[in-house]
This record gives sequence, structure tokens and C-alpha cells, in this order.
Amino acid sequence: MADPRISEKAQISLAQVFYREDNHMHDPDDIERQLRELMLTGYDGSVRAELESILDGINERDCRISEMLDELLEEVDRLLLLMDELGLDDE
Repeated sequence: MADPRISEKAQISLAQVFYREDNHMHDPDDIERQLRELMLTGYDGSVRAELESILDGINERDCRISEMLDELLEEVDRLLLLMDELGLDDE
């Protein structure tokens, strides 16, 4: 059952956040449960605060992932150079 305090568009946005949070798709019942918990605490802007907190966590995680990927790419470049110097085929 939809909560009249939160628009359908906002509920969809919240559901999308939960899909991205763990980088996989949650069970639909789990998403609904999490949305319901957010809606029940939604008085006086706490849903917005909770969403902002979730988004901050996602952004921090994405930054860490980006940094790790950059480091891995640098390592791959070094390995490819080493293989080239040793005359090894990269296949």
C-alpha cells in the first residue's frame, strides 16, 4: 500500500537507490519492506535525511571503487610493460 505522504515518483526513486546500494537487485519484498520502514519514519523530513545518508554512503563507496579501479589499471599497465620487456605474448 502506497504512503500518501510520499509521491509515487519519490517511492520509485527510493527503490532505485536500494537497487544500486549493494550493486545488485534486491528481492522485491525486501525493497518494499525497506521503503515501508523509510515511510514510517518519514515525519519532519527524516525520509529525506535517510535518503541523503544513503546517497552519501553510495557516493563514498563509488569513490573508493573508482580509486581501486584506477590502481588496478595502473598495475595492469605495469604488468603489460613487463610482459613486453620479457618478450611474453599478452594472450
